[in-house]
Amino acid sequence: MLDTAPNGAPLALSLPQRLAGKEVLRLADPAGDDHGPGTYTYPKDNAFAPFKGLFDLLEMRILDGGDTWTFVFTFGEMTNPWGAPAGFSHQLVNVYIDFKEGGRTDTFAKGAKVAFDPEHPWDLFLKVAGWPQYGQRVGFPDGTDTADGVVVSSNPADKQVILQLDKKYFNPAPGQRVCFYVLVGSQDGYGPDHFRPVGKEAGPWNLGGAQNEDAPLVVDYLWPEKGVQEAMLSRYGGGRHAVLKPYCVAWP
Repeated sequence: MLDTAPNGAPLALSLPQRLAGKEVLRLADPAGDDHGPGTYTYPKDNAFAPFKGLFDLLEMRILDGGDTWTFVFTFGEMTNPWGAPAGFSHQLVNVYIDFKEGGRTDTFAKGAKVAFDPEHPWDLFLKVAGWPQYGQRVGFPDGTDTADGVVVSSNPADKQVILQLDKKYFNPAPGQRVCFYVLVGSQDGYGPDHFRPVGKEAGPWNLGGAQNEDAPLVVDYLWPEKGVQEAMLSRYGGGRHAVLKPYCVAWP
């Protein structure tokens, strides 16, 4: 005899997301740089095994799906020890995009402990985590945000975090200059803006390697050339946060 569901209770399933659409952009990031400014180490609890790769962004792809863009973030490792509904527990991705006049140079909410290049203020913010109630948002410089027109999922087999965004928020013209700030943190439901804290020494639930309280909570930052991330993220202290420069492209 077979039960349709154990004990008659509902089952929560996270099915792999099938990718569709024409690739318009692919940006690679160096492997093995999930160490922030070069000093960060993983928390020590077994939930963070294998203690590498979970925050190591390898590439970001953007696919054109007609009415939507699909952002695909590939990581070195992906696990779901806490049963996040979107299929991934650890990765927290923040994407800030500069594609028009105006914008902000501080983060949408206090958490990441970084600032942005004054010459490239952001116009659109995407927040991605495994819990839809706070990890499936699109935000704006006026401080408002919404879950409308954004869907977060994953493909654990390929270690991919996936965000689908309605083009009503972002639809640049061919050749238009578009600049990206792509931040990866360790997701913490109780952390500032859901970023996991970084201390001087790693503990069961915090990362280690911070020099002082101004240290960024960013574990990986998208930049194709090696060494640039570490240089930017290490410039903090004395009450100042690290100032990030965006990676800019001509939109295909």
